[in-house]
Amino acid sequence: MIRSAGLMAALSIAWLVLSAFTPSRAPADAENALDMLDRAARWGLSRGSVLDGARGFGGGLEYAVDESVCRLAFADRPSCDEIRGAVSSAFDRWAAGHPIIVFRDVSPSIQTDPTPGRGAEIDIVAVAGDRVRTIVHGSTESSLVLTNGVVATGPIERLESVDILIGVSECYYLNAEDEGGGCRHFPSLMLREAARAIGVGGPDAAPLSNLDTDDVAGNEIPIDCRSPSAGLKAAPVIDAAAAASGGDAQDAGRWRRGLTWDDAAARDALYPHCGITPRQRFGPVWGAFALSDSGALGVALSAPDAAAAEREAERACRRRGRGCRSATRFSGCFAVADDRAGVFAHAKAPLLKHAREDAVLACRERGGRRCRVAASACAFDDSLRP
Repeated sequence: MIRSAGLMAALSIAWLVLSAFTPSRAPADAENALDMLDRAARWGLSRGSVLDGARGFGGGLEYAVDESVCRLAFADRPSCDEIRGAVSSAFDRWAAGHPIIVFRDVSPSIQTDPTPGRGAEIDIVAVAGDRVRTIVHGSTESSLVLTNGVVATGPIERLESVDILIGVSECYYLNAEDEGGGCRHFPSLMLREAARAIGVGGPDAAPLSNLDTDDVAGNEIPIDCRSPSAGLKAAPVIDAAAAASGGDAQDAGRWRRGLTWDDAAARDALYPHCGITPRQRFGPVWGAFALSDSGALGVALSAPDAAAAEREAERACRRRGRGCRSATRFSGCFAVADDRAGVFAHAKAPLLKHAREDAVLACRERGGRRCRVAASACAFDDSLRP
């Protein structure tokens, strides 16, 4: 077994991004995006507890929430149990549907310790300053057994401990309906940092490292459970609404939505398994939106194929305005948001309410200040309508 000289030092390598998505960490000498995925840092399958010296998915990833986190400035003054519950829920969202990924709260029995290889596998601690950052520690291995049972040849990075450090100078809030008044939505923040804790990076951090099966962000990315890199290619497209996005989690949009297709693909590519519960799929019914220079929208629904939907949307747009741009086509639900000052964004999702929330979030990511949904619709086979 080959280990780097900097065993248990912070890994100074790049994250996995699929957003497309990307890995959070991969060897610095990785030659391309697919090589980064194959060699990206991830947790192994060591059985047992950190109390026994084991670190990995066997028995679940153990995390500890330091008491200092309960003393952070929360605008809605939640109890410590409610704060810990938000942490637990964020981890659970990343674990949902995956037969191997499990998180266990060991706060009562293991104290946090930011020293590499000490404390729980994931330590969550409040620290001085206003930054929120996640530091990973690990080692370089000659091989690693993946979650699908396949042995990956190295060098490959194995995660062994993670520190999530939350700045005490910021204010936070829990209730998604409060919108925080300038404070940061803690559950959304934890949803993002949970991604970092398992090796998933922000799709906007390194676009050239993003992976996808096509050049469209936000749609489904099929992952082969036996060969997770099959069909993937470098695709510098960005799903601004991804939970793993590196943007500041100022509002509850990410939390309401949960994982996007791109988030799920990143997780499943790092931790492939043939027993993952498949997500909802849609029938071969298409819709499209087209947008003119003046802001006029053309809408098409229930077209037999994507090209027909695009043509119909463009015709509808030209009846209302000039300079119609190419239609954005979709199978599922779609929404367009704008801030009435020139910032537009769109999003696709399985459910209409999620598409609307994602579009507003994407508009804000592009700098919109008063983003609102301008139009939304779903294209479904009637038998598959939610």
